[in-house]
Parts: sequence; structure tokens; C-alpha cells
Amino acid sequence: MEIAEIIGNRIIELCSERDLSINKLSKLSGVAVSTIDNIVNKRCSNPRIFTIKKISEGFGMSIIEFFDYEDFRK
Repeated sequence: MEIAEIIGNRIIELCSERDLSINKLSKLSGVAVSTIDNIVNKRCSNPRIFTIKKISEGFGMSIIEFFDYEDFRK
């Protein structure tokens, strides 16, 4: 599995756990809906670390917590 795919899956999982839509995550993180949509739908093969950091903050977590995920360890 590619890193970009894992990142997209992680975002989807966290949205599901927190009952957040992509639109709500966009508002919380300050990242455009289209950017998040491109990441989760695998149209972005190399999301920027700055973008991932902002998304993490939108979830109320650090970037370290975001990457603390089993699929990243494989």
C-alpha cells in the first residue's frame, strides 16, 4: 500500500470515528475541501506534510498522533 493511500485511509477512519464530514474537517483544519477530497480519493499521490499537519490539528491531534497508526508501521 502506498503512503498516500494510507494517509487517505487514516483521514477517512478519523472522520468516521469523530462523525465528521470532509466539509466539517475542512472548516476545522483550514484545508480546502478539494484538497482533502483529493487525498482521500487517491488523486493526490504526495500530500504535503504541512497539509497533513493542518488536517491533524483539525482532528485535535498532533501530527505524531496522526502517524501513530498500524498501517504506517508496516
